[in-house]
Amino acid sequence: MLELKRILWNRRSLLLFGLLLFLHGVFFFFQCNEAKSNTLTGEALTEYIDGYEDYVKSVHENVDMMQENPLFGEKDSFVYRNLIKTGKDYAKLDGVLPVAGENRGIVTLLNFNLTNFVLLLVGIYIVLCFMAERQKGLYLLVRSTERGRMQLSLQRIGILAFGILAAVLFLYGSAILISMRMFPGCDMARPVQSIPEFGGVIGRYSIGAYMLVFLLKKVVGCLFVCLILYFLMSVFRSSFCVAAFFLFFAGEYGLYALMIPTSKWGVLKYLNLYTYLFCGTEYAAYYNLNFFGRPFHIATGADFLVFLGTAGMMLACLFRYSKQYPKGEYRSLRIVERMHAAVSRHKPSASMTGWELRKVLFSQKGLILFALLFYLAYSASTESDYQDIRSKYVTHWYEEYAGEINEEKIAAIQSEKSKMEEKSELWEKWLSEARIMLQKYSVEGKDTGQITSSISEFEWLLKEIQNEISGISVVLAQAEEGYAYTLESGNVVELIDPTAWNLLFYNDKRTILRNYLYSLLTVVLMLSGIMAFEKAAHMEHLLRSLYKGRGQLLARKIVIMLGICIIATLPIHLLQYFQIREALAYTDFNAKVQSISCVRFFPLQVTIQQYLVLLYSFRALCSIAVGGVIMFFSSKFSRIATITFGVFFVIVLMGLISLRF
Repeated sequence: MLELKRILWNRRSLLLFGLLLFLHGVFFFFQCNEAKSNTLTGEALTEYIDGYEDYVKSVHENVDMMQENPLFGEKDSFVYRNLIKTGKDYAKLDGVLPVAGENRGIVTLLNFNLTNFVLLLVGIYIVLCFMAERQKGLYLLVRSTERGRMQLSLQRIGILAFGILAAVLFLYGSAILISMRMFPGCDMARPVQSIPEFGGVIGRYSIGAYMLVFLLKKVVGCLFVCLILYFLMSVFRSSFCVAAFFLFFAGEYGLYALMIPTSKWGVLKYLNLYTYLFCGTEYAAYYNLNFFGRPFHIATGADFLVFLGTAGMMLACLFRYSKQYPKGEYRSLRIVERMHAAVSRHKPSASMTGWELRKVLFSQKGLILFALLFYLAYSASTESDYQDIRSKYVTHWYEEYAGEINEEKIAAIQSEKSKMEEKSELWEKWLSEARIMLQKYSVEGKDTGQITSSISEFEWLLKEIQNEISGISVVLAQAEEGYAYTLESGNVVELIDPTAWNLLFYNDKRTILRNYLYSLLTVVLMLSGIMAFEKAAHMEHLLRSLYKGRGQLLARKIVIMLGICIIATLPIHLLQYFQIREALAYTDFNAKVQSISCVRFFPLQVTIQQYLVLLYSFRALCSIAVGGVIMFFSSKFSRIATITFGVFFVIVLMGLISLRF
């Protein structure tokens, strides 16, 4: 109980966990984005639901057909055994009837990678807290007592499991509440196969039951990873151990990213800790591994590996810590120190700016923080895609009437619309007469084949021309609005397709605010110790007594701050620009930016291309302003206090801005 209070029930831990939970909820709120699509909706979802039963039947038919084929009929082969297993597995899905409903919140939740990072961070924090006796010089004393070995290790494994379980419940519980609020109408009692991404799940699970199993697997997977770190802590010292742990996890990610599923080593892509923790829908696909000639489902194989590995790591940690008696320096540490001394003799000396960069990027883990936050921003951007929902009946009118908006162009559009409306009225009149004639022919018993064919053809033509009228009406309304702006301001604008630009500048406000959050938090975390580092090392007064420790050192810190703010801002914000470009092509870069209705308030008469430069420069300046504030507070307070203030400042600022939207 005392160990539990020391690690979890203290102000520092509660503040850290509360802050992580709050930030997780904020980022998940912005991730629930109606402007993007992460699963099938509307007609596509209805088509999937209606065709699921036929899909299961087609699997049975293919299995029966392939069993009769001599090429696959060898009973001792993997292919034949895989066919038998596939048939038995899909027989469990007979009678499963998916139900249409709201799935976007669940899919967003399962693919939200920030949750996995927070879970790992909580687990790693708890493991590092276990090493407090080393930092305080009590390691030999604790290990010299009987309760300082086996009993203490048992308690710590229990605390680690409890902490991870609590983190899973709080993180996913809050995310489920937010998703239900953002995407209401999700019935958790539906079969899990109602979600297209889980159409390959074998078993009669409801969505709620599947989520409970998913959370249990998440707890065990995170516990397995943290137990590996706990075991490494018994072999190496903390800094070297953490580096080895992250190299191990980077290797797991490399296997996931580089391995092709169809290769002979494709098993390493799925029996993989990174895949198990970070890929929420990866194991939902039906895929069997070749395990010594016998088919083994990827999800079952991964579960077996992780649960067995967790039990094995528990025993390994207990055995290692129970048999670890007091002793001197580790041999591995001496080897590392010798290697470091050999490299240091041949390493060139760095300049003052170089040392400052080293402190910010390496000593304070700024490079790791930037890589992590950029990956999270990139992952959040690519979890769902933009959709091109433009109508073909609108886009071709933009192309036909592109150019400056003037009175003649509006008259031409109105004339074209009037002609189509007259033609539509004429065809409606003809169709009405034709339907009366068809009814008369039917009563008189005459042949109605030709008139029926003509009616069907004209109904299609009438529908097409009505769609064209709707399309040109949209373009006409935009042209009239632009011309009214020209008459009011005297500035000539052009008629362009604004869909992509509206999405980038205004419509997808959640992605814009989320990118601001990621970029500003990166600035806060990287710069929080830029001035506080010397104070923590008790070197502040010594540096101020030197000439270079005043003006020149401050100037270099400011230059580093500017560089970090720019580098931390532009890549994150440009993610949205490039993702929209993949779905909707940008056009009319040289048109006046006031041609886009959502930015007509902009006072400068510049092109869209110039406005882009100004926009991203403004976002960089916002980061620089926040960086300056953080740098000032870093000079007055500790790094932890600066981070706390910076996060609070950024959240409040983004909250006020979101209220405006």
